[in-house]
Amino acid sequence: MRCRGSILLSALLFAACATAPTRRDGRAPTPAPARAGECLPLSRILVPATRTASEAALAYDGSGLAVVWAERGPRTAIHFHPVDLDGAPRGPISEVVDRDAAVSELGVSLEPPGYRVSWSEPGGRFQRLLDGRGRPRSDVGPTRVAAVPSPHRCQPGANQRLVCAGQGHDVEIPASGRVLAEVIGSERPAVIVAGEDGLRLWTVSCAVE
Repeated sequence: MRCRGSILLSALLFAACATAPTRRDGRAPTPAPARAGECLPLSRILVPATRTASEAALAYDGSGLAVVWAERGPRTAIHFHPVDLDGAPRGPISEVVDRDAAVSELGVSLEPPGYRVSWSEPGGRFQRLLDGRGRPRSDVGPTRVAAVPSPHRCQPGANQRLVCAGQGHDVEIPASGRVLAEVIGSERPAVIVAGEDGLRLWTVSCAVE
C-alpha cells in the first residue's frame, strides 16, 4: 500500500473536510470513500475546549488506538480511551489515576492482557497497569519505563494544515494547533492536536492503489 504525498492531494477535498459541520459527538460527518491513492482525514473531539488537557499519548494496540491524556485542575486526572482506527469509541473513557501534582511525559503501551500507562511528576516516574477495557489492574507504583520523546513528524504547513511525514510519503491534515501526540505509520497516521475547539484526535484513511 502507498499513500501519495500532500502535493497530489486535492485541495477541494481537504477544504470540505476542514469546514464541514461537526455532529453532536464532536465528529465530522463521514466523508465519501477515498479513491485509490487518496487519503482522507477523519477527526473527533476527545476533550472540549471548556476543559484543559495538558498532555497526551497514543499507541496502536492491534485493533485500534489506545489514547491517554491528562486534564489539569485542582488535581491532575489521567484518562484512557480505546478507539478504532477511525477514532470511534471501542469502550468508555476511564480514569487511570488522580494526582496532586502536575504530570508530564505521558506514555501508553501494550502490557498484555491490557495496557501500561506511565508518566512523570516531581516525585519521579510512575505507572499503572490497565485491563483491556481501561480498568486498573494494579496500584500506582514507580516504573523504570523511560519517557519516549515525540518523533515530531507533524509540522505546521500552509493554510492552517499540518504536514505529517509518513513511511515514504507526506500526509496533510486540515488542522492547526499544538501537536501533543503522534503515531505515524504506513497504515493509519494518528495525531492529537490541542486547538481552539479542544483536544482533537485526527486519523487518516488511505485508499489502496
